[in-house]
Amino acid sequence: MTSGMNILSQGLFIATSIMLSSCDWGEFESVLITPHYSIFYDRNFADRFSLPKDKSVDLGNNYLKAVAIGIQKVNGSYTCDIHIYYDTSIKLYTPNKQDVFLNRQHQEYFFAREMNDSDYKYSDKQSLENTGRAYFRSKSLKTIKTGTSSTVGYSSYKKDFLPGLNMASFNIGCSFLDAEHGAAELWVQKEGLVDYKLINEDPLNIKNKESNYRFDVPLGLLQTVKPMIDRINKLSIDQSSSAVSLQFGEKE
Repeated sequence: MTSGMNILSQGLFIATSIMLSSCDWGEFESVLITPHYSIFYDRNFADRFSLPKDKSVDLGNNYLKAVAIGIQKVNGSYTCDIHIYYDTSIKLYTPNKQDVFLNRQHQEYFFAREMNDSDYKYSDKQSLENTGRAYFRSKSLKTIKTGTSSTVGYSSYKKDFLPGLNMASFNIGCSFLDAEHGAAELWVQKEGLVDYKLINEDPLNIKNKESNYRFDVPLGLLQTVKPMIDRINKLSIDQSSSAVSLQFGEKE
């Protein structure tokens, strides 16, 4: 787990430094430079890490200190994550009941070809326990046509990332980060709820609100990555069209 801890310990520095650096937007859109992080933070976070105070925003509650969107290219595909930095006074569901969690790397899936029955059962159990513990949805969501929603899974988690500060990351399909529908929110299940699963809630109407914490994802944050998301979506469509034309091309 040492490598996982190293990756997590670098996350805050990367998130803050990349967002604050200058960026050639023309090159950004054309070649999709990754990894890319955009971050919004509150006044206390700015004071603590000597960040520009005029860039700080109200994140809607006292326990959310910063929220970021990260985009990376992994094995030829683009992946998007939502990162939250929050006060340790609140307790979220913990993947595998561990203080440190890092989702296995993509290349490890090759080992699945050689897994025995016992390994399969263990892997399936871990997946089942950690799936459906968080929701991403547009604040405008009233029908499926007025916003986007998706269950999201943990990609990493670090308890006591820094004194009084936890961090958690959630993997989401890049297409769901749609600024066209306005601000969004991330719902995360609270710690210790054995028989409750957020995924069983209707995303249009979450009834058991007391079983979850809600974190705002500001519209401004979504807008900072919109050019990249639009480009990724266009590439996905182009690649899909190309695959179809090859598969169903005319016979000679």
